[in-house]
Amino acid sequence: MLKNIIWYTVTTISIIGIIILSIGFYKAISLTSGANTSTQISNDTIDNQASNNPTVKTSNSIILTIIGDSVAKGTGDETGKGFAGNISNIMNSKTSKEVKIENLGIDGFRSSNLLEQIKTGKLDSLLKTSDFILISIGGNDLRTIQNEDDSSKQDGFDTLKSQYISDLKDIIKLIREQNKNATIVFVGLYDPYIASESFIDGELLRNWNYTTQQLLETDDSSIFVSTYDLIKFNIAKYIAMDGLHPNAAGYQSISSRIVDSIESLIANK
Repeated sequence: MLKNIIWYTVTTISIIGIIILSIGFYKAISLTSGANTSTQISNDTIDNQASNNPTVKTSNSIILTIIGDSVAKGTGDETGKGFAGNISNIMNSKTSKEVKIENLGIDGFRSSNLLEQIKTGKLDSLLKTSDFILISIGGNDLRTIQNEDDSSKQDGFDTLKSQYISDLKDIIKLIREQNKNATIVFVGLYDPYIASESFIDGELLRNWNYTTQQLLETDDSSIFVSTYDLIKFNIAKYIAMDGLHPNAAGYQSISSRIVDSIESLIANK
């Protein structure tokens, strides 16, 4: 009898463990694949994220608008803070003004999706009142060639980057048509696959970041914030269970660097 009870107990625990692992695996797959399905993003999703009633700007407030992909949104942060929560907390410690955050990040967004979102005009009012505009975009663009062989990656990279840079130029141009004074803060790409990828992957990502930074530097009120070095030696510490997005510690670290980069500007906004 005792053996039967032990056997049933062990079996039950094993089944529960398998169910928990399966759920975790499913969530990881969903998050990872979800960041690469931008072609399935509907116009309704874009419209629903657009703010028709933007935060009201006052002389005693600072408005930061976050736009772009799943990293902009805060996916992977088990605390739910992402950039929005972390940056708000850090900025509040550096200014007496009220910090207002608008987070419009969308899972799966590519540069073409962000450009389309801005072209709708639904963000115009918000962009006009923003003091800082944080952008995270490009990771899903680059991931479209992730599973190709090295030769194919190299062949398709220049075309892919060219289209992305064209989109980003248009994005910045449209933002400037609404707001010439806001500081654009661009979050550079990190490499969550650095431990397992080929040499060519790292080269292409660094090239991508370098070209992006060069473009941002042509706009006097834009800042490129590097994340590559923060993540490079801290994969286990800063990457979420899905193996792709930052976790809570990762978002906090990147957020601290972002605020450090704009600290001297905060008092003047």
